[in-house]
Amino acid sequence: MKKSLPKQLNMPFVEQVNIPFQKIHASIPALQLPPMNEEMIDADLDLAPHLKPLRNLRLDKSHACCVIRSETKELGLLAAAYVAARHGAVYLDTLLDAEDYNLDRTVACECPHCDPVFFQNTLPIYSMKTHPSFFDEESEPSDNYMLTKQGEKIRLPHWSQLPCEHPLILLLPCPDASDSELMEELNRQTAMRSLTLVVMPLTNWQPRDSFFSAFESNTVRIANELQFSFAADVATLHLPKPASQYNKLLLKQLLEERNLSLDADCRPETVLKRLESFRAKSYGVTNTNLLKYVRLLDHLYGNHHPLVLTRQQALKPLTLTSNQKKSPKKRTARPEIQLYGCENVKRQLRSVVDTMRIDQERRAKELPASQHGQVLLFAGAPGTGKTTAARMLHQWLEKEDLLDDGFDTFSDYHQVSGAQLKAPFVGQTAPLIHNLFESHAFIFIDEAYALAESGQHGANNDHFAQEAMGQLCIELENLPANHVVIFAGYGGDHDNRMRSFLNANPGLASRITHTIQFDPYSPEKELPQIFFTLAEERGLKLPAPWRSMVVPYFQHRARQEDFGSGREARRLLESCLTVQAHRLVKEMNFHTASLNQLTEGDLRRAVEDLESGFRALEEQSTLPCGLGHNRPAPDQTEA
Repeated sequence: MKKSLPKQLNMPFVEQVNIPFQKIHASIPALQLPPMNEEMIDADLDLAPHLKPLRNLRLDKSHACCVIRSETKELGLLAAAYVAARHGAVYLDTLLDAEDYNLDRTVACECPHCDPVFFQNTLPIYSMKTHPSFFDEESEPSDNYMLTKQGEKIRLPHWSQLPCEHPLILLLPCPDASDSELMEELNRQTAMRSLTLVVMPLTNWQPRDSFFSAFESNTVRIANELQFSFAADVATLHLPKPASQYNKLLLKQLLEERNLSLDADCRPETVLKRLESFRAKSYGVTNTNLLKYVRLLDHLYGNHHPLVLTRQQALKPLTLTSNQKKSPKKRTARPEIQLYGCENVKRQLRSVVDTMRIDQERRAKELPASQHGQVLLFAGAPGTGKTTAARMLHQWLEKEDLLDDGFDTFSDYHQVSGAQLKAPFVGQTAPLIHNLFESHAFIFIDEAYALAESGQHGANNDHFAQEAMGQLCIELENLPANHVVIFAGYGGDHDNRMRSFLNANPGLASRITHTIQFDPYSPEKELPQIFFTLAEERGLKLPAPWRSMVVPYFQHRARQEDFGSGREARRLLESCLTVQAHRLVKEMNFHTASLNQLTEGDLRRAVEDLESGFRALEEQSTLPCGLGHNRPAPDQTEA
């Protein structure tokens, strides 16, 4: 069972403010932090799995620098606010236990010109560059500036050069700052204050705003340097999934603050996924975008009275313009997965989707519905499309919002092999399988029969198989309604290994809700069509008599024991491309038309090469061990 979540977040947003400096026309950008104690901080981090790395950051005198590598600037600043609140020095009162960190919060700054409560409940942001908003009009373009007071000129240091126990954020990238300047400044900051927080983007992030677009340095290298030079702890953060429990809770909280709620027919997952698509260029579902969305709802419907929003009302602010409606294909996140032929398989998969959809509608209307997830068994020869069918089913379910989205993983689709479900030591297999089912809503277990077969553990392997299959029975019995598990493997008239798998544990077999048989593709119809489609996807044109050339090859392969069904079409196309490449390089012909054209000679030579390879394998398999090419001639006899 999933852990029940508290009802409210304490600090889901970061509010940037400008703090006046020395009561002149200068200000410092900073984050405004609400008062928080350790219990409030822990409660928030319990609700945010994507912020879990923050718990491992060490906050003591020997670790005065923390590095936060985040997917967005907003996430990085929010994380920095939590770390500073955990550290405690951001508060000048006794909300947190000062003895834990040996910090004196009664002294904010040793400079006599500074206000002792200058930084109270704020976290200054330092960009290592003199910015016009930092100084008044009489400021000098240097680290120091002159303050004229009662006819006396006083040279004051830049605020970041004032010794202070209060932490600050060093925001990267630093415009016009070299690596040596960065290290020098960090050395100064870590020596002057109790905590320096370095916030930087991830290396693999595709920039979508100025904060990241100006940063071309290797952030991994910089983080490693800070870790080595300053004993810095590093936390790497990613955004939670759009429909994660964290985002659901925040959406509900924001709606309740404005006397709004969603109708039973309007699921939070639907709203969050629509928001992710609608605000794709602004990082999708973020705390700020959620706040803007709910404020817009309040503007449209808020009347200081409780209001239950229908699906149409909730999605109205997220409706794309008429220009978008003219080209709906642009909204497709990824290409549709195709399964060639297999009409009976497609029909059965669609029935699974329809069943889950109806059960969802019944639950929304508080009618009796199935409370158990779908457990499927895919049986068929190699190359019959079992893995492709699983991915296609996942895509259908995802489009219909029928899967549990309460996981902070990058993909709901998770594929493992049966052998991977057995841990190295006795007693570890059950927790491994339990964690797998707790972490994913769609699990595809390929070669499931490996659970019931001996493996690397020898004769004692039965213990691992029994532990694995026993735990699987427990997990399948408690499988939530919006979860899907698929067992796949070889099954048919010959070597039906999936039947052996089911016979190994009758309790497992009784939990299968659908069994789908994948028949081999026909060499006369389906395999040629697959070959043609694969070539078309690669932009290749086939010679006119291509069908009369490939059908006999597929027919011959279908009679062999190692027939790979659909994989035969892919293998033939790759062989054609190899032959074509050799020909074009020899001819030094790199014209576009030539690159996109397969000739009769290419196809004929590809078939010959493949058949020659298969014959060689058959001949080698009949040779006694050690004879090789030195075998005696047929007419010779042993001495």
